[in-house]
Amino acid sequence: DMGSLNCMVYGIINCFAPLLWATVVLIIIMYSFAVFFMSGISSHLAKQEAGASDDHIDRIDSYYGTMYRAMCTLFEAVTGGNDWGELGSPLKDISEAFYITFGLYIVFVTLGVLNVVTGFFVDGTMQQSLSGREELTKQATQHKSHMAELLSDCFHLLDSDGSGGLSLDELEQHLSDPSLQEYMDTLQIDKEQALALFDILSQPSGDDVPIDDFVEGVSKMTLPVKSLDIYMVMNQNKKVLALVNEILAKMPCGPVRL
Repeated sequence: DMGSLNCMVYGIINCFAPLLWATVVLIIIMYSFAVFFMSGISSHLAKQEAGASDDHIDRIDSYYGTMYRAMCTLFEAVTGGNDWGELGSPLKDISEAFYITFGLYIVFVTLGVLNVVTGFFVDGTMQQSLSGREELTKQATQHKSHMAELLSDCFHLLDSDGSGGLSLDELEQHLSDPSLQEYMDTLQIDKEQALALFDILSQPSGDDVPIDDFVEGVSKMTLPVKSLDIYMVMNQNKKVLALVNEILAKMPCGPVRL
């Protein structure tokens, strides 16, 4: 439904901040390792004698010739863009220590940093998604409350005798009104439910139901945990208890209240 789509879009939009910080962290780590490897490579090349293998120098230059190339190589190594064994082979030719350091970089970033960043990113997205869902729920609740107020105003305007109450005939007549039906549809209350609610509120006397009481009953039926059956039971229990107290008050043994 549209609510789920709204939550998804809201979560995607609000995940940009965690994504930005995750990218900054990765760039800083890759830059630090790139500086370390570039420093070692520069020292190695400075010690090379004339006539050194051009193939060896070309391999180093293709992967670590500039800071940009070095960072791209480190990025490819941890994201599957290229085989990290091949990317680390020029370092292995220079020194086994550099190759081991390169392997530790792979382990550190792949198993450590990326997992932490992913967890942080997912948690941030979940929090934003939850906030978005709560905001949508709040807006929906406010909208239903507003519609209930409009419904109350509409009933008062349609109250021809000015009694402030609704009879069964008046309710059936009002429910046929297109403008009132629009409000009822927004609150997800159909005609049968409205009549059932009126029957509950008018018992046991069968008198007219105050408009405010009827609108309050409609509002309660639209709560997140809404059930006409539960609301019926609650009202019936109150009326039964009042009737029992009335009977007990008339008993010869004296008034007794429950």
